[in-house]
Amino acid sequence: MGEVLAAGLLRAGWGPDDLTLSVRRQERLEELERSTGVTVTLDSAAASSGRAVVVVAVKPRDVSRLLEEIGPIVTPDQVVVSLAAGVPVEVFERTLGAGSQSTPGRGGGGRS
Repeated sequence: MGEVLAAGLLRAGWGPDDLTLSVRRQERLEELERSTGVTVTLDSAAASSGRAVVVVAVKPRDVSRLLEEIGPIVTPDQVVVSLAAGVPVEVFERTLGAGSQSTPGRGGGGRS
């Protein structure tokens, strides 16, 4: 899902320097760097550091592990967007802090 989002952002005019992707396997890193021109890292915390928006685009079963990695890096000024279906906002609040808010909850609705 993250790769699809990145490809869409690139098609929409975002530059490769506007994005940083994180993956778990070296071979995937090399493949994505070749195909997208985007910086790809094995370090999710480094990919999240200093970014205005952090997108969580992993399988639901991997969300907690990822949040443990990026939790110490994410600041209250960053927006965290999850593409992981069925993961309650409480999972994010537990790791990232109670200041996390559900955009659908704040905006009155959401789509899946």
